[in-house]
Amino acid sequence: MDAISKQVTEERGREDRKAIYYPAESARGRELREKVLAIGDLLAVIFVHCLPVMPTNEYPYPSPRHAPMLVAHVCQYWRLVALSTPSLWSCFALENGFTNRLFRLWMKRSGAMPLSLSADKDSLSFVLPLSSRWKNITFHLNSGCLPFLASIKNKIPNLRRLFVKFSIHDYSSWTYNTYNARPSSLPTFDAFENAPNLRELSLECPSCYFTLPFLQLVDLSIFGAPGAQYVIRCCQQASNIASLAVTISAPPSVPSPIDPAPCNLLHLKTLSAADCSTANSSQLRPLLNNLNCPNLLDLEIGNTSNIKGSKVTTHLNIAVMNSLISFLGRSPLLTCLNISIRHRFDDKLIDVLELCPNLEEFKVDRHVGTISAAFCTQLTYHHEDCAAAVLCPCLRIFDVGHAHALESASALVEMVASRWNVVDGVLVARLEKVVVNCDDEEGAEQLRQFGTDGLEVSLPEGKGDTTQMGVEKTAEAVSDSEEEEEEVRKVRKGAEHRALVARLLADAHTNLQAALDQLPPELSRLMSLSREES
Repeated sequence: MDAISKQVTEERGREDRKAIYYPAESARGRELREKVLAIGDLLAVIFVHCLPVMPTNEYPYPSPRHAPMLVAHVCQYWRLVALSTPSLWSCFALENGFTNRLFRLWMKRSGAMPLSLSADKDSLSFVLPLSSRWKNITFHLNSGCLPFLASIKNKIPNLRRLFVKFSIHDYSSWTYNTYNARPSSLPTFDAFENAPNLRELSLECPSCYFTLPFLQLVDLSIFGAPGAQYVIRCCQQASNIASLAVTISAPPSVPSPIDPAPCNLLHLKTLSAADCSTANSSQLRPLLNNLNCPNLLDLEIGNTSNIKGSKVTTHLNIAVMNSLISFLGRSPLLTCLNISIRHRFDDKLIDVLELCPNLEEFKVDRHVGTISAAFCTQLTYHHEDCAAAVLCPCLRIFDVGHAHALESASALVEMVASRWNVVDGVLVARLEKVVVNCDDEEGAEQLRQFGTDGLEVSLPEGKGDTTQMGVEKTAEAVSDSEEEEEEVRKVRKGAEHRALVARLLADAHTNLQAALDQLPPELSRLMSLSREES
């Protein structure tokens, strides 16, 4: 029904353009009409691409500086095309300047298209009657608004993406100790229970449990979860998700809860988790201990965005590292690992890498410890002993950041050389990128040499100097180069735009000329006389 409604609405838009530009036409003019209307259809597609790409939380709002109102104020024909393109008016944010009159106008222009909306508590009265048309919906609410959503139960057949952001004031007023003692004490909300097409769910600072068709979900995000138990309970119901992003924000006074029952996520490919409430990420332990993800490919642990959207970095302690090692033992297919550690856990890092035989990208984010010579030696591939087991034979990206200390530059250079100078037929991948900090001039020069041979190398030197791809640049040279590159990009972009416009105009001219050649002789003579008189 959704596809049929969209097709009918788009056809009505085309008919509106026909009625204005061709009030009366003969059968012989239909081909001309179709070729001219093709220009309007192309413009409509371009206009729709001016809107944010869903799923996103950046919905357009009524402003003459932004689409769709921007394109509707260029010229009469653009306005006609914009007003007759319903999909252009079916995505907007209600909390940014919408009045009742403006809302009704946009709803009229949107026809029967599915809606992508962002609403707060003051605009619920606008969006609730339209629940049958929701496709992507974002709510900014407090707990007192939940009873008003009860009216949409069993009336959201097209909802695909749901994002509910609760007020931080409600979130901070909870009694966490009571919650961790009795998780069932949190209320349950069931307005979204019957959503047959729901696939993506995002919760921020959740103040209740949700009764949802969790088995349908493929993407689950919980930002500011009140504890690990809340996340595990949701995951136990959403066993088919392919992507999971979690930040836990229980206060430090709350102890880690007793481990609940294991949770098997057999389809999970991407996991991002961080504990934003404690510096040692103690809330991650029960999460890692209870999740089984045998097909996981991408893991980011300790680094993610907090509930306010800023970057939060928490560091894993020994206990959490032990839980991580146990977790990786149940996730043998991992190809990308981004980990945050503070201290010198060389043995633990080696244990981690030994459990990742398929690892292609290794990143230590915001590391402020020391990369030891022993760690680099363990990663070194010895060509003369091909029969020996190689740690991470598929490794292509080695990124330990710029903020740490390097114990031995020679050990690092030897490791890079062993994985760069590999020959064909060896079961070891060739390095493609290295990001490290090297204060030793001789070691840095050797790494630069790899850069000139093709290896991508990033080495910060001093204050602001950067060496990348084997080319040393001072801060001033970097600035000048960036300005030149920006100018080149602008020129290239302008040339591409001009070429595109010229090509479109040439195609339009060809189509119009072909249509004019097929006009009836009488109409051709009238047009010739009109041009002569002009």
